[in-house]
Amino acid sequence: MGVGDIEQLVKKVSDKPVNGIWLVGFAHAASVFRAMINGDPYPVKALLTIAKNPLLTYPNARQTYEALMRLDLHVAKDVFMTPTCRVADYVPPAACSFEKPLLYGVEIFPFLHGGEAAIDPLYERKPEFYLWRELGIRLGQENYWPWKTLEEAYDWRLEPLGMTFKEFMAGTAHDSPPLPMKKYEVNGFSTPTGKYELYCTTLKELGYDPLPSYKEPDAFATDMANDFPLMLISGCRSHVFYHSQGRQLESLLKKSPDPMAQISPKTGKQFGIANGDWVWIETPVGKAKFRCEYSQDMTPQVIQAEHGWWFTEEDSVESFFRSNVNVIIDDNLDTCCDPVSGGYVFRGQMCKVYKA
Repeated sequence: MGVGDIEQLVKKVSDKPVNGIWLVGFAHAASVFRAMINGDPYPVKALLTIAKNPLLTYPNARQTYEALMRLDLHVAKDVFMTPTCRVADYVPPAACSFEKPLLYGVEIFPFLHGGEAAIDPLYERKPEFYLWRELGIRLGQENYWPWKTLEEAYDWRLEPLGMTFKEFMAGTAHDSPPLPMKKYEVNGFSTPTGKYELYCTTLKELGYDPLPSYKEPDAFATDMANDFPLMLISGCRSHVFYHSQGRQLESLLKKSPDPMAQISPKTGKQFGIANGDWVWIETPVGKAKFRCEYSQDMTPQVIQAEHGWWFTEEDSVESFFRSNVNVIIDDNLDTCCDPVSGGYVFRGQMCKVYKA
């Protein structure tokens, strides 16, 4: 099953051009970070980090730090000086959402919406478009970047509607045509069989189990389970923050000043931990510090830890790790990554908890 096969299957059920979301190939992050360190299967020497904070959002954070520090060149572009920006070589300032025009929904959704910039970018901030355009031109790709401004690029995107970006923003709202019901009755589904597949023939062709299956993590079947009797869930969302964003804002920190970990009251009593105590959560790869919050919703065998925490008032590398749950999430390629998708195990790694 190659890119051309996927494209033909999509065209079978849709008259829209096949967009990049279907065809793009993503590198496996855990493998890339390892290649930065050991050069296997080839050296990775440079990285552009655009609106990303891998020190806070990828497992095995200390390994991620080592990988970033091995690079010859690391350019990080963001609105705030995140931990990842602080260890980069260059940090071009990004324009925030109020400082740049927006056109969203093209190719991906059956609707289109946009917004004009509320203010001109302050200081030297620029939308990401200009970084990519200038880099492309310096690499000899002038023909691919004919637009001098982001608005001109949006004009080109809107040509099929017969309007410019300014006309689009000044016009009245238009509803998109309603999506037809039961499209599958006409052309079937975009699968090799044309059917809705619970038994995935594509996975079977690629040599994988065509049916969903459960496999317990290997570590739980070892003697280590005696030392780490609990199961860790990470990545739980906070209503105050968005991933690792917002920790630099005093108004938000007042609402949620500490990194929280939820445990059952039964678990707390078992390990001598009171509601509100600071605790260490430890796994075979490290430990991180959180404030305990009793929750009746948690089963006694499970701990849930908030992700995305960093301390903006501190500038030491260790402050990026102290309460970073990804320090204690393993990304072992053989035991902690899905063999089909390469996805990480964020909900199901062994751990223990004790009072700090």
